[in-house]
Amino acid sequence: MDRSEATFSYMCAYGSPEFLFCVGLCLFTFNIQESSNSLSLWRGLCLYYFAFAMSLCANLEAVGLASLLFYQNSGSSFTLERSIYLLVSVPSIVSWMDSNLVVHKGGCHCKRVRWQVQAPASVVAWNCNCSDCSMRGNTQIIVPSKRFELLGDSSQFLTTYTFGTHTAKHKFCKVCGITSFYIPRSNPDGVAVTFRCVDPGTLAHVEIKQFDGKNWEASYKDTGIASQSKLEN
Repeated sequence: MDRSEATFSYMCAYGSPEFLFCVGLCLFTFNIQESSNSLSLWRGLCLYYFAFAMSLCANLEAVGLASLLFYQNSGSSFTLERSIYLLVSVPSIVSWMDSNLVVHKGGCHCKRVRWQVQAPASVVAWNCNCSDCSMRGNTQIIVPSKRFELLGDSSQFLTTYTFGTHTAKHKFCKVCGITSFYIPRSNPDGVAVTFRCVDPGTLAHVEIKQFDGKNWEASYKDTGIASQSKLEN
């Protein structure tokens, strides 16, 4: 197996269909013009589709790794292709480093409700001023529901409060009354964990953003908060 075949096999495990299509185009172009460093029509088309795939591909790690591998496979001279691959790999690898997931644990005051979430060490937390959040001083970290897990027998100590549209499911402990997490209206496919309920030691940096819950619809549109519960985040 040569380097191009090895590169393609490795990317099959990580790339989206659009990205793999462009990987194939790249390898095809390298094979038919192996000895040429000129930017031909074929090679230009290859780079165009490669850039298009990057805009569709959710797996930034795969994009970065592919860029580095193609950089290695595209020859020893400094061509336009090699410079593009190198430029693409740098922000993708940096993004991958920032998005490494760690396990954060937390829960309520009496510790009868305990949970864990998978999220980066550096996170975004949302400070909301809606009628409910403002009363309890809520600042929340939103994660996809698949990255949230209730531990032990926590569920038996939970009760739920809803109001307004009844989309948000406010979960609080029956014993101590603390809302350590809930299902937010903005992200019904996710879970919002209360920032101050996360156990110390795993959060390296928290960026606080504002969500104007008093003007919910406008803030929902302007902040892009819905993306916080998607698995690619």
